Amino acid sequence: MRPNAELLAWWLADLVLAQSLPWPLPLLMAEA
Repeated sequence: MRPNAELLAWWLADLVLAQSLPWPLPLLMAEA
């Protein structure tokens, strides 16, 4: 898998989490 494709997959997963959770967990995971 290309790095760009992997980043896109993570971005989509974070987007779904952001819509299903009441607080920005994806942002915290991205900074960790």
